[in-house]
Amino acid sequence: LRGAWDGKLAQASFVLSGPFETPVQAHLQVPFSARQRELPELDHAAAIDGAITWHGQTNDLLEQLPLPDHLLHGQAVVDIQIQGSLDKLELTGTAGVSNGRYENLATGTVLEQFTLSSRFDDQGHAELSVQASDEGGGTLQVDGFMHALSELDLKVEMQNLMAARLDQLAAQV
Repeated sequence: LRGAWDGKLAQASFVLSGPFETPVQAHLQVPFSARQRELPELDHAAAIDGAITWHGQTNDLLEQLPLPDHLLHGQAVVDIQIQGSLDKLELTGTAGVSNGRYENLATGTVLEQFTLSSRFDDQGHAELSVQASDEGGGTLQVDGFMHALSELDLKVEMQNLMAARLDQLAAQV
């Protein structure tokens, strides 16, 4: 993490590297307003600029997080631009996972052919889509829309999906 401030503009860059091929990178520039002898304040109406980028195998990154019951293998691509202002944030770009396999070790859920895609427009809205199948041919389809990072509308369709598989329970929906 690196940062700089010139009295008007705060700049921060973040690079996360580890035992994965490509580091996660992010940067953000945020203006501050400063008056003499006062602490600087965020200028919520001024233009900001930033981005988050990464591509690589999801399992390489997720193994570094404290999520022991969740495994996700697949190819991830994140390319999100951040603009607008703090009052009216504008995200554009895409994020997704392809050729994936998700496992929840606590419930026995196994989803194959896992694909997640999201596309952000210049209003900060996102279209979301998830497709997957289980080992028995059941399917999961999720389509949704996120409104300005606050409200989420989802349509979930499951057909013969083995949603949980434990020694004492099997739930197929």
